[in-house]
Amino acid sequence: MMTLLSLSCTKNFDKYWNEERSKGGNLYDKIKEIPEFSLFSEALQRANYSQFIEKGGSYTIFAPTNEAFGKYLTSNNYQSIADVPLEKLYLIVGYHVINSMWYEYNFRDRYNNIANKLFSKNTTYITRSRKYVNVDVALPTVFKVNGIDIVSTLKDIDANNGVIHGIAGVMVPLLNLEETLKSDPELSNTTFVKLLKVLQSKTVDALNTFDRDRDGIIDSAFTVTYPLLNAGANIAVEFKAAGATIANSQGTPAYTTLIIPDDASLNAYIAPTLAKFDNKIELLTPNYIEQVLENYMLADTMMTAANIISRGGVNVLRSSNGDALLTTVLRSEGDFAKKDIKASNGIVHIIRNTFLPSDREKSALGQAVKDPDFKLFFGALQAGGLVNTYAVSTRTGTFLIPTNAAMKEANVNYDKPSQLQLNSVLLSSSKFQNLLKHNIVNSNLNQAALIGNKTTEFAGATNNVTFTANGSKVNNENGITANVSPLLYTGPNNTGYVYKTDKLLIPPVL
Repeated sequence: MMTLLSLSCTKNFDKYWNEERSKGGNLYDKIKEIPEFSLFSEALQRANYSQFIEKGGSYTIFAPTNEAFGKYLTSNNYQSIADVPLEKLYLIVGYHVINSMWYEYNFRDRYNNIANKLFSKNTTYITRSRKYVNVDVALPTVFKVNGIDIVSTLKDIDANNGVIHGIAGVMVPLLNLEETLKSDPELSNTTFVKLLKVLQSKTVDALNTFDRDRDGIIDSAFTVTYPLLNAGANIAVEFKAAGATIANSQGTPAYTTLIIPDDASLNAYIAPTLAKFDNKIELLTPNYIEQVLENYMLADTMMTAANIISRGGVNVLRSSNGDALLTTVLRSEGDFAKKDIKASNGIVHIIRNTFLPSDREKSALGQAVKDPDFKLFFGALQAGGLVNTYAVSTRTGTFLIPTNAAMKEANVNYDKPSQLQLNSVLLSSSKFQNLLKHNIVNSNLNQAALIGNKTTEFAGATNNVTFTANGSKVNNENGITANVSPLLYTGPNNTGYVYKTDKLLIPPVL
């Protein structure tokens, strides 16, 4: 980024330099000085955004003219800036600010840069509101942002800490998928969203944490994420992770299509599992929720209902976890209870059916995750980064899963990734994985095959386990003996076998 800007600062600079309006004040002061931006200046002040752009930093601001802001106010039945709800105004103002100084020639250099042509010429930029705008400089005579013309007489206005481009419209960002699900009354109380809430994580958004309403109290802002969901399903993140930060203002939009079963269908689907957890969604094992929800998230797509119907239904697509979506195909609009709810990073449909179980859900571990007595072991598998390794339908193995009581007895702690512990002793990531792998035999063993010495996934001469008492007990070389239940679950085509044990098998050496 710095290389691009340093090179661009000399190339074609004379063409865009304007001595009369160069530098001379911070961005906020420059905006206040220009009569065409008086309404935008008022919006900056009311939203308390002025503090960002009057001190340091390096920003590019797309400033709506008074005419543009006047049209926005009128079309939304507002008499003045003061009538716009503060949270909405804050989001709108932030949507007009990107990091770093981008003169017109900077945008054109980036667009024409050969190295960037593989990335659709990188016309997207992340704003301070964490949403993206598209800058169009495809033709020498075109300079637009989100399809709105940049006013030729109000572009490339210098300030000490940035540059201003006047624009002929107000940009109002769409909500992202996560925000849409929470704010739409027809979606916010659905079973799908209730399941999502279990997986939700919040981190403080330091960029936007300050006293917004100037009441003397710091107003914390949070970024919502769903770390357990496949990285392809970025429902709360509008940019792919690689190279997408507010600091560099660049990134590739991450689209996701959500195909959500209506409550009647989804409730019936999860009912057998939910009953095991006292019919309380918040008690479900997060990994179970993950494998259910990911079936309905189509990564890197933004497909309308018409797109889906024209392709013969979703059975021709794949979900975020890579599973083929096999179900009654969606062949007509009647299969949709609601369709084409657009968000900034995707689209939502509600359907009148559920998909068949995914490959992952049919796997041995995919079935075991529905057992409440295995919740702590699955949490450990997740913390150790092993769920995606073993919870697949083609994975062979015999899983000796300790009960919740056994995990507590062994004092396994994985609350924080940096604090993986066994009996209060910190373990490295690899040692924590070895602990769990010692409870997985690396071959398929049906009930009759639970005989004698077997090799675990944590291989080594001292890391084998031995089955005795007709397979009802298992011993390891650390002197631990665990009782083994009869076979509980097996994967399709007998891939993977799950047994319950009353002890965590801890190897002699991790």
